[in-house]
Amino acid sequence: MPQGNITITRHDEHLQWLLQRFVDKVPGVTQAVLASRDGIKLVWVGMDVDAADELSAALSGLRALAFPLASVNEDMHQVVVQFPSVTVYVMRTSDRGADYVSEVLAVRAGPAADPRVVGHEMAALITGVEEHLTTPVRDRAQ
Repeated sequence: MPQGNITITRHDEHLQWLLQRFVDKVPGVTQAVLASRDGIKLVWVGMDVDAADELSAALSGLRALAFPLASVNEDMHQVVVQFPSVTVYVMRTSDRGADYVSEVLAVRAGPAADPRVVGHEMAALITGVEEHLTTPVRDRAQ
């Protein structure tokens, strides 16, 4: 199913449905995007394609900034960035090995959203469909 210049696969349709369900279910959440950790948007709801591109690129930068903050060589698990009118919650999916790149789930929520509920629901979403939340490593020869 084409969406502008983007082709949405059946797999993406299911993930998009899950993200839409997440946004509809969690009070205060207005947008969500699933992106590869290097900033490529995969599935998004509640925003146009340009906003999804922008947020996905920012997620990559945020992950890169958060990585050296750990006291050991660990990847970021969760980051919360709060502004007066919106809070952005970022959580990575688990790593499935050298052939896959973990993905990053980000949601935007208004100030009335309960951070505990948002975090819990994000973790539940990731855990529930984790095997579908990885991106194969791109061919390094290209």
